Amino acid sequence: MYERYHGIDYAEVLRLVAAGDHEGFATLCVERAGRPGGSPAVDAAVIEQARILTTFNLATLVRYADASPRGGWGGAARGAFCAAVRRAATPAQTSYAWRQLLFHLSLCDADEQTRVLAWIDVRTARLPARAAAGIAGPLAALRLAAA
Repeated sequence: MYERYHGIDYAEVLRLVAAGDHEGFATLCVERAGRPGGSPAVDAAVIEQARILTTFNLATLVRYADASPRGGWGGAARGAFCAAVRRAATPAQTSYAWRQLLFHLSLCDADEQTRVLAWIDVRTARLPARAAAGIAGPLAALRLAAA
């Protein structure tokens, strides 16, 4: 789901990792950000792409440290959604929370994904109209990735 939502070619990412090609990874991030000639070290859009491709190291924690949330992945996804739509959230906080929502939801089985998505629908219906409209596009993309 995470891969589909973000349009990631993990075969390419894994090839770069296996080759230890840091420059190739940086180039991929620049290309995904649509910033040819941009500096990977300082361009926020490029840094965001690196975070997306690396799942902000969440996958590393899950795979190698066997980390898992006490409330399960569905509970973590619900918490991330709440953080993403929090009224006082900054755009950066919303972006981090949404990325975590996608990651956590990706680790849920199909039944749990369905339950979380239904819960999100209920929560979205309670949001102010402007807030609900603001997440309509990302929610549609989320549903498409979940299908």
